Order: sequence, then structure tokens, then C-alpha cells
Amino acid sequence: MVRRHHLEYGESAISVIADDSFLPCIREAVLEARASIEAVIASDPFFASTMEPYDLPVPEGVPRRMCEASALCGVGPMAAVAGAIAEHAVRAAMREGCPCVLIDNGGDIAIHSDREIRVGLYGGPRPLSLLVPPVGDVLGICSSSGRIGPAISLGEADIATVISPNPTLADAAATRLGNLARSDDPAHLRACLDDLLSIEGVSGAILGVGGALALQGDVPPLGAAGPVDHLATRRQLGP
Repeated sequence: MVRRHHLEYGESAISVIADDSFLPCIREAVLEARASIEAVIASDPFFASTMEPYDLPVPEGVPRRMCEASALCGVGPMAAVAGAIAEHAVRAAMREGCPCVLIDNGGDIAIHSDREIRVGLYGGPRPLSLLVPPVGDVLGICSSSGRIGPAISLGEADIATVISPNPTLADAAATRLGNLARSDDPAHLRACLDDLLSIEGVSGAILGVGGALALQGDVPPLGAAGPVDHLATRRQLGP
């Protein structure tokens, strides 16, 4: 049965939508990704603290993907951590034959699905939703905010959402977009989106500041959403 599950490991609060039978491999993949990141941090703390691209001397793996994505976006590798973990877990479920899986790692989402899925965007005065068509491989829908959530953002965005077939890149790019957003002036919003769409691998982006909303590129159909606060992925088991 496809249903919603909640997982927490360390700082990770994760919503999983998948058949119950795939939950063990998803859990294992999340722990595997976290362990690989924690091992790098233990040997090289700068990896976790830098807010600039960092060329980690490893040939492959989740930390390598984080470094590659952050280099394209001009941010630190930890800006891509949630999307990288979500992507790693979705691909693990795919290898086990899972036809429909969505992993939301604190607002950074990776999807593989044989059906249409409505994804809510929690941020700003008007909750929104995206009607996402079936995804043959993987799609990332990752968001950053200067007003909501614990992640560091240097801008003023209510919500900065990036869409990419590379969820790790989408996460890093969402951080970049959120950092750039300083005003609700339409020309400024367009300039921010132009900047993001110039990054190879970014297919679409949405930016909301104040009462203004702008989007560009390949964005699934956008609509209003009902009350979504209870569906936002957050910690439930304490600090």
C-alpha cells in the first residue's frame, strides 16, 4: 500500500510516500547517505562549514555529488545535503523496483512516480501546489526560504523553489536562488530567475517575495493549495 511515512535520523526529518514494502531499503539508503556525509565531516570539518564550493578529493558517492552541485551554484556543499540524501534514497527504491516513491527531506523533494502527484509548496502568504506528471527517472523539487525553516538563507524569499532532474543540484540551486532574492520588484525577480536558469541542469524555478510571485522555465501546472501546515515535513520526536 502506498502511504505516507515519517522518519527521523539526527537532523533529518523525512516524509516518505511509497509502498510499505520499500520502506526498509529507503531507511537503509538514508542511513547510508548520512554515514558517508558524516565520515567526510569527521575527517574534514571544513566540508560542513564552508559556504563556498569545495573540491572534495573523492571520486564518487553522495559527498562528491554535493560538491559537484554546489560548484555549479556557487554555494557550499552542505547546501545540497537534503536533496542529495533524498535522491540517494529514491534511487535505492528504484533499484528495488519501486514504481512510486516521493521523499521530502525538510522541503527538498525527490520523486520517481508512475502517476500524477500533487506537491504542496509551503511558504509565503498563499500556499501553492504543483501538479507533477509521472516521472520516468527522478525529479527534484527543492525549496529554500529566508523566512521559514532552520536552514541558512541570505535573502528575503518567502519561497525559492528549483526544479531539476538532479535533486542534489535542485537543492543547491534553491539555496542560491534564496540568497539572491532581496526585493519583490518584478525586474529583480526576473533577474534572479534568469540567473538560475543559466545553470546547466536547472529546468525551472519559482520565486516568491512578499506578495509577488514569479516563475520561469519548465514548471509543472501551478495551483492554489488547501491547508498544508499539517503536511509540512518537520521534526516530531523532539529537538
